Amino acid sequence: MSTETLSHQHDTDFPRTWSFDEDGDVVAGTFVELGEAPTANGYRPILTLDVAGEARTIWLFWESLTSKFREEVERRPDGDLEPGERITIERGDWKESGAGRRYRAFSVKFPDRPRRSARDILGATRTAPDDEATTTPEASGDDIPF
Repeated sequence: MSTETLSHQHDTDFPRTWSFDEDGDVVAGTFVELGEAPTANGYRPILTLDVAGEARTIWLFWESLTSKFREEVERRPDGDLEPGERITIERGDWKESGAGRRYRAFSVKFPDRPRRSARDILGATRTAPDDEATTTPEASGDDIPF
């Protein structure tokens, strides 16, 4: 369990917590919901996965884990995870950052993530309506040979 003290240890409102120390370094399941819950150090995000038919809570205490989810949702056009999508979290070894801080490494896989469009991948924006004629290189003075 994390060094944070949970304020809900006897609270039955949350599904059973996945303990990486007791349950294993890998948890794989389908996304149920993302929420937050109180701890002695304020509210923290919690992930609920359906793991082999049982709802399990994964506390996102570690910034190295939370950042994986943050990066994923930032890449998605709707900024959200989809109920039922598969997620696999693997706890790695302890590492040391460039600043000398120890942290726990995590890898997270989202095999059912929505496919990103070419526009999203390339960061393209649309500037002309569909019915507007395309300018040719000759008309624009562009001397690029392709």
